[in-house]
Amino acid sequence: MKVIAITFSLIVTLLASTAQAQTFKNVILKITNTSNAIYFAPIVLASHSFPNLMFDTGIPATPAIEAMAEFGDIAPLSADLVASGGFIAVAEDTTDGALGPGESIFVGLVVGPGLEYISLAGMLVPTNDGFVGLNSYQVPIDSTGQVVLQLNGYDAGTEPNNELRSCPGTPPFVGDPLDDPNVPGNPGLNGGVCGTGAQGSAENPLIHVHRGNLGDLDLTGGVSDLDSRVHSWLNPIAEVLVFY
Repeated sequence: MKVIAITFSLIVTLLASTAQAQTFKNVILKITNTSNAIYFAPIVLASHSFPNLMFDTGIPATPAIEAMAEFGDIAPLSADLVASGGFIAVAEDTTDGALGPGESIFVGLVVGPGLEYISLAGMLVPTNDGFVGLNSYQVPIDSTGQVVLQLNGYDAGTEPNNELRSCPGTPPFVGDPLDDPNVPGNPGLNGGVCGTGAQGSAENPLIHVHRGNLGDLDLTGGVSDLDSRVHSWLNPIAEVLVFY
């Protein structure tokens, strides 16, 4: 079981009175990476109101979602959620920051009036702009129990899924990391180099369900720098057990 670091941010006016505070309660989420070789970057979770959504399919990604999905930067998304009145938790492995295949973490949230829904998002590595997500699950406020949720991987739609990492002799990318077209990171230390690009044209520019990694078997060329025997995946990619 992974050790996690959890930080909370709460709009304290929600709990201004004792009587009101009694209507709030804690929920615990157990998040499990059910993939074969995909890693989850730090995950931001929130309890929030509706329609203050963290993300949704069929609409363009916000700059905060883009930063999370392309580079694993959850600070802008956390700030947006706090600004909209959400209760925030950030979960990450304190050893290397990534939740590996088969690993689980436990995270706590507060739910209650104005915080009836829970959502989460974290970058999928290695992908160009993929993320694991839970979109607005409504927690039963007036009862206790547990529920198992299967989570999909989503594509932010902010850049083509070229599945490229690097090629010896190629100058390193210079500039804003969000402008780098390649896949960041290789936590499993597997895959290839010098691919030509699995997807060269613009993709669906809206948030949509991820198609998974294509990959190939050529470790020194081909169309992808990802190994199809290792990095291919299908949804669902995660499981969440909610204790409410």
